[in-house]
Amino acid sequence: MPNSPKDRVSFFIDGCNLYHSLPVCGGFRQYRWLDLRCLAECFYSPRRIEQIIYFTAYADWSQSKTDRHQTYIQAQRNRGVAVEIGRFHKIKKQCRAVCKQTYWTHEEKQTDVNIAIKLLELAVKDEYDTAVLVTGDSDMVPGVKAVKRLYPA
Repeated sequence: MPNSPKDRVSFFIDGCNLYHSLPVCGGFRQYRWLDLRCLAECFYSPRRIEQIIYFTAYADWSQSKTDRHQTYIQAQRNRGVAVEIGRFHKIKKQCRAVCKQTYWTHEEKQTDVNIAIKLLELAVKDEYDTAVLVTGDSDMVPGVKAVKRLYPA
């Protein structure tokens, strides 16, 4: 049976969120090198997967982390996954515990905005019927609500 137009599925994957949530789930650390195409196909076969878009950023303060990440991204691209690269921003924070010391850390920037823009862009272009958003970030709710409001069907 051929796929109907209503079977078009697009995946939007918050890479940093997915990567850092796996060890928290207990026993899932080995899935950090997850085959994203295989994941999508496991959940949505036989529906037609239009695109899988992986949103991420390089930890440019660590060459070894960047090298491993680039290898992972190339493996995903080889499987037909599109990759959107954001960035990290160095920020100063204050310890919330008793010490109140300040320290430098990194925060991912642009990923949420990049996902929301791509979600809306592909909806406008009528490139999916079902969007699967893989994230645990509630910052994505306004973007999802906007797409649902503009395209209620």
